[in-house]
Amino acid sequence: MAEDEEDLNRLNNFDREGLPNSGSEREIIEYYFHKGFEYKNIVLFLQRYHGIRLSERTLKRRLKDFGLKRRELVDENVEGRARDIIKEELSAGPDSLNGYRTMWHILRLRHHINVPRQLVASIMKESGILDMTNDIHKEALWFCFADVFQTDLDKAKQHWNSHRIRKSHETTVPGVPDILYFLPEQSGGDRQDCLAQVPLCKLEEVEQQILGGSREEETDEVWEEYFHYVMENNGLTYPTTIFEAGELFQSLVNFATGLTEAN
Repeated sequence: MAEDEEDLNRLNNFDREGLPNSGSEREIIEYYFHKGFEYKNIVLFLQRYHGIRLSERTLKRRLKDFGLKRRELVDENVEGRARDIIKEELSAGPDSLNGYRTMWHILRLRHHINVPRQLVASIMKESGILDMTNDIHKEALWFCFADVFQTDLDKAKQHWNSHRIRKSHETTVPGVPDILYFLPEQSGGDRQDCLAQVPLCKLEEVEQQILGGSREEETDEVWEEYFHYVMENNGLTYPTTIFEAGELFQSLVNFATGLTEAN
């Protein structure tokens, strides 16, 4: 996001490719460092797009002078700051529901704090916001976000399948995906040519997965019925946006957690 990058890097201008085109040498180096790029790639970015020629050794020396380290010493102060920022980010909206990896990137990119991912996962689990080892959280996550994601995927599919792929030097066949698939003869193809024989062992593997998943499906249906019941009896509405899905997730988890604790 442009706003995040501006807060992150204190750089006001970016070119059309999203690279900084202004700022001091230090600010530009810090920009790529906080992106998490390897040293060799930072050197290439500096040389190719900013006319800054540095060796990896010099880059590491500059980073040391700037007080930037890949692995920050995680003392009580650093952990406390990370914990406070995570709580603040969690209260700002449902972005945290993408998982601890997203929050780890937020800490690194927005706040310049480099801590182990496992610490971030632990803090988020303690917060009760998202725990991917918790069946309630996993079921509620799917219930709240599946339809919203599917709607966006359908929109992307419609756009992609109706746009024209230009001819290129790659092996990609030019044309409109829907035409290429449904009318392959228009592009000199034959749908029969695309058929692939599936080995029997693969078919048996899929069959076992389907039969073995029946018990899990029954559990999923129980939770789905419960969530529908909670929504109907508490005047909750089905989400149409990611933000609404995040708010519904919190509500359903709170109801379900209260139910399990009561039992």
